[in-house]
Amino acid sequence: RLKHFWRRFSWQQMLVAAVPRAMAAVAAAYVVYRIYMLLKKKPVVTCKRDGGPVDWPRLLKRLRGINGHINPPWLPTGLIQSATGEWSYGPAPKFRRETIELPEMRSAGRDCCPAVVPGATVSVDWLDAGGPMVLIVPGLTGSSEANYVRELARLLRSSGFCAICYNPRGLAGNSMEAPLVNALGYTEDLRRVVNHIVAAHPDTPLMAVGFSMGANYLGKYVGEEGPNCPLSAAACLGSPVNGLLIPLALRGTVAGRIVDRVLVSNVQRERVNLEHALSRHPGIDIQKVRSSKTMPEFDHFAIAPMYDFASGNDYYREASSGKVLSRIRRPTLFFERRE
Repeated sequence: RLKHFWRRFSWQQMLVAAVPRAMAAVAAAYVVYRIYMLLKKKPVVTCKRDGGPVDWPRLLKRLRGINGHINPPWLPTGLIQSATGEWSYGPAPKFRRETIELPEMRSAGRDCCPAVVPGATVSVDWLDAGGPMVLIVPGLTGSSEANYVRELARLLRSSGFCAICYNPRGLAGNSMEAPLVNALGYTEDLRRVVNHIVAAHPDTPLMAVGFSMGANYLGKYVGEEGPNCPLSAAACLGSPVNGLLIPLALRGTVAGRIVDRVLVSNVQRERVNLEHALSRHPGIDIQKVRSSKTMPEFDHFAIAPMYDFASGNDYYREASSGKVLSRIRRPTLFFERRE
């Protein structure tokens, strides 16, 4: 009987039967662990406002050591979270649009700015709540049409702030005739928009929050302005800071290559809409721009000549906000993900 039993249930069959159970047990243990970490008490950083001195070394040490965020098991990576977020937001808020006509101007000698800045149409979309104002500076190809911008605007309004969504030249319905698009370190349009808002509302505090590329030129703007910056505070979320690391980040990992494909797909889609203007620039080879398969290629053939740089690496170097961080004189938060 034992011999007959062994013939019926060979070790291969027993192994095949055991593997699914083992995998299910491991998966269940992982889910339980993740739920436990989500419910676990998170570290908290507080700062007493009693007029006493702040222990900055201890505070910064605790900030660097915070690992309180745990990805939920159904959204294990930031890439999946971002993709899911783009599909899960509700209808667009009812913005009030204000169009701003920017005249042509000569460069003030700042980095990442052409000698002559052509005039342009930009806009800001308001979601009023009567409180302090927060200007939202979007990332690459972003505007008030992006879901992450809309969701932040809703959150700000529900928290008592007045959300203002910045729409750069050529985006969100803004017409563009001159061959100049927004770039990693270009701050002149943002500077004039901030001055316009402050002049119209001098008694209301204005803060700003930027995403990705928008975070970089927001941080660069705050540094360039130094003690004269009209913003009360700023937050830079996911800023490159060192632009020379962008090609490495996009090519060095599988996730980076996926992000690169998504980004270049987005800019190529916008390029189709703006090609009538880009093709007028004498330094841009529009055929090479069309054939660009990566963001470094696109920046090398389109953005670098637009801003009078010899190469994409020159553009990345001069556009980096890290060059002027030491000159920031307003409370500014740079928030980066380990991923």
